[in-house]
Amino acid sequence: MTTTDEIRRKLSMLSDKPRFDFKDTWAAELFDELTPAAVLVPLTPTENGLDVVLTKRSPALNKHPGQVSFPGGRMDEDDRDLVWTALRESHEEIALEPDDVTVYGALLKLPTITGYTVTAYVGEFPQPYELDPNPNEIETLIQAPLMHFAQDDIYRLEYQTWENHEFPMHYFDYEDQVVWGATGFMLYTLLEYLGLR
Repeated sequence: MTTTDEIRRKLSMLSDKPRFDFKDTWAAELFDELTPAAVLVPLTPTENGLDVVLTKRSPALNKHPGQVSFPGGRMDEDDRDLVWTALRESHEEIALEPDDVTVYGALLKLPTITGYTVTAYVGEFPQPYELDPNPNEIETLIQAPLMHFAQDDIYRLEYQTWENHEFPMHYFDYEDQVVWGATGFMLYTLLEYLGLR
């Protein structure tokens, strides 16, 4: 069984350059047309090992209403880099202070059908910690053991076609929520990188 220390050791091998970059694939032609964005994959230590924090977006939002996602958003002109974008958005959405996050590095960079190129950064924050979701953007917080998503019985794989290419769609169940889409892809990539899938 993978321990928390082993997971942290593997995460410490990440760098500023995304471990998996879809700009090096068939999707390269799409990147110049897309808006840069970033998300944070927040991990936190508990008695269960490491938990992962996700958000359920407000149903009032124009894009992805009611979907489960990681905190993040588009890059602002004032953002010094995409890491800061991820940290700033996490602060705005769930009140996670940037100085309280140890950022391990960039996990992946991928295009989305909503017109963004999203870089996902993995970080860890300490416990105890009180997160406070912004009601204008977030309906609820989801904090679940990372190892939960490694279970086969809560996971399914489907395929969809976009830009004439078939790609995998990863679905994970957690209680009454479903993680899928770009977030499901990020979560699957993280688990695969850590050797948990």
